[in-house]
Order: sequence, then structure tokens, then C-alpha cells
Amino acid sequence: THSSLAGKITHFDLINDGASIDGNHGTAVASLIAGDSDLVKGVSPGVEIIDIRALDNDGGGDVFTVAEAITLAVDNGAQILNLSLGTDSDNAVMREAILYAQSHGVIVVAAVGNEGAGQVSYPAAYPGVIGVGSNDADENYLSFSNRGDGVDISAPGIELTAAGGGDDVILFT
Repeated sequence: THSSLAGKITHFDLINDGASIDGNHGTAVASLIAGDSDLVKGVSPGVEIIDIRALDNDGGGDVFTVAEAITLAVDNGAQILNLSLGTDSDNAVMREAILYAQSHGVIVVAAVGNEGAGQVSYPAAYPGVIGVGSNDADENYLSFSNRGDGVDISAPGIELTAAGGGDDVILFT
């Protein structure tokens, strides 16, 4: 419901637990991408967002629901997938969903993980997926960001102005 995202969101909820999604992680990330207001300005304010809730409000979920979300996004015309999630092991269902997206020309971008580990999480570890690590405003790699093969780019990951619940603005980390 944030004003910076007005008219930009098509939403699907694969969890359907009745929980509020206003002001969650997805809201903040969407605003960093597509926010278009004096409050929050995203990096690409002209894009539309297909928001698919595949994790609960605690960030928990399963690869089957995430794979369903990837397929749903592709089938609804997504050109770029942003996956701010990960797991520490390869999974055939996730791998096939990523391959499905790539076979349809979709660019897949995924977080490398926030465990401070020496290897990236899946799906960032899959071939052709752009793995994104975290740095601060001085371009120093953040200690919690995973490292290793599969980190393709690093982006600011702390104290970013983003949309919160209602029309609030938060410092997103």
C-alpha cells in the first residue's frame, strides 16, 4: 500500500495464511527497485513488479513453493527475477525452476546469502544466475555476506531508505 509503489504491483500469495504483507521484506525490496515518490526512489521507477509471496513472514518456506513462484512469475511475463532468498544445498526442483526461467530468457538475480560463509547459497550458485553480495556505502564487503564462486556483483546492503508499512520509510538492512 506504500505510495511509492502505487499502481506498480501485481500480487500473488502462495502462502495464504492471512498475515499482513504490508511493510515486510518484499515491500522494502520492491521499493528499492521500483519506488517512485519523494519518500522512496528506486533504481528503476518505471518498472512494474510481480510480487509473489512464497515465504511466510518469518522468511520460512520450502523449495516447492519457491519453484511454483518462479514458474508463476515467468508465465506472467517476468523478464527479471529477484530472489532475496536461499538455501545451502542444491535441489532438483529449484534447479528445474531456474532452468525454466532461463529457457524463457528471464534474467535471474539471487542473494548469495547472509551467513558469512565461504560459499554462496542456492539459487545464486546455479550457472547463469547473477549472485549478489552486500557492501556498505564505502564499498566494503559486509561481514555477514557470503563469499566465493558465484558472487558476481556486490550492492549496498545496509541502511537503505525503503518502504515500510503504510506510508512509512525505514532504514532497511
